[in-house]
Parts: sequence; C-alpha cells; structure tokens
Amino acid sequence: MSRLSMVSVAVVAVLIALYLPATIFERVLFAWVAIGAAFGPTILARLAGVSLSADAVFRSIATGFVLAVGLSLLPNSSGDWAERLVPFTMATVMLFIPSMRTRARENAQGNKAAGAPS
Repeated sequence: MSRLSMVSVAVVAVLIALYLPATIFERVLFAWVAIGAAFGPTILARLAGVSLSADAVFRSIATGFVLAVGLSLLPNSSGDWAERLVPFTMATVMLFIPSMRTRARENAQGNKAAGAPS
C-alpha cells in the first residue's frame, strides 16, 4: 500500500509539473512542499521510533499531498506560510490520531482481558 501511494504521489506531481504554467522556482518550491508534507511526518515519526499502522501512514501521505496541491492552486499562494504549514500539520494529525485511537482500543481490550475472572 505504501509503495502504491508513493508511486501515485510521484505520478500526480509529474503531471502537475508538466501541465501547470509556473517558473522553475515555483515548481521546485511546490515539489519540496509536496514531498515534505507527504513524507515528512512519517519519516520523523519512524526516526523517533513511533509504531505506525499502514492505514495511518497512507492517510498521512494522502492528506499532506492533497492539501499541498490544493493550496498551491490557490491564487497568490506560491510559498506562503499556509501552503507550507497547513499540509504538514494536517498530515501529522492524520498520522497520530488513528494510531492513538488504535492504542486506546488495544489498551481497553487488554484491561478487559486482565480484569476478567478466570
């Protein structure tokens, strides 16, 4: 699943770079924003030793990339703070919210099993 999402992100980024008019600087800036928003939160979490589910990683990559593309298409947004910060922040949220829910569910099931009489 993660390889498929990486290939999908790359294909969409190439199509956007080819068909949207922009200067070289704007294209490079967009590429770094999209790559950072898509893969940055996952890389940082893995480097920190955080255990992540494949679904959470996919949602994070998709959210970061889609928001980076969407915000870059807005007028006068080439490189502004929202285009850089919002996709990365939302991708990070999407990465950890499902993981926290899964951990809470596992803890609840573990407590239930520990408290049940044998």
